[in-house]
Amino acid sequence: MCRMCRMKCRVVKFDFQCRRYYHDYCRDSSYSKPNLICFFNPVLHSTAGFGGFDTWSETIQATAAANCPIVVTSYTALDCPLDLVRFQKEAKRPLQIMAEPQFNPYGSKRPDRNFITDDVAPLIFKNYHYCVLK
Repeated sequence: MCRMCRMKCRVVKFDFQCRRYYHDYCRDSSYSKPNLICFFNPVLHSTAGFGGFDTWSETIQATAAANCPIVVTSYTALDCPLDLVRFQKEAKRPLQIMAEPQFNPYGSKRPDRNFITDDVAPLIFKNYHYCVLK
């Protein structure tokens, strides 16, 4: 945190819910309304999903209902617009695009092997592109 924020006694609170879907956490009494929600490399446009089930629809709807900025990062320039389309389709309300899909100057510089679309993009980088919605 910057010096000015520390002087103003601002805090950054992270809430990590292990082994829970976000949409389940939203229904819990321990739910705390966020000021910002981040999706790190979710590959929303893939229908494979976790454990063979696509649970993104409920999570996207719960996230959109929080009515706060949503940052979505992606591995490639191809993934980011596709994730944005999926988010807008599933949100159940109009979302404003605060930042169009673009290169993330703070994304990883360390390449990883892409085992899914090796012929299209043999190397991927975590959080390499991003967009912001509200």
